[in-house]
Amino acid sequence: MNPPKFDHVEDIADLTFLNQASVVRNLCLRYGFEAIPVSPLLSKVPLYTDAIIYQYCSKRQNENP
Repeated sequence: MNPPKFDHVEDIADLTFLNQASVVRNLCLRYGFEAIPVSPLLSKVPLYTDAIIYQYCSKRQNENP
């Protein structure tokens, strides 16, 4: 658990203890629990088509549209 002075910290890398629980807690404090997607259904929603994924594969960040 991080000391209270790290609550609502903007740069998560500044946390003393950088682990999943600390990151989620910080995000919940900053944005509210509702803003953190925790539903397993989200992983089943197709966000990108195969064509879009292929367009970005094996390219550097500055080569993407």
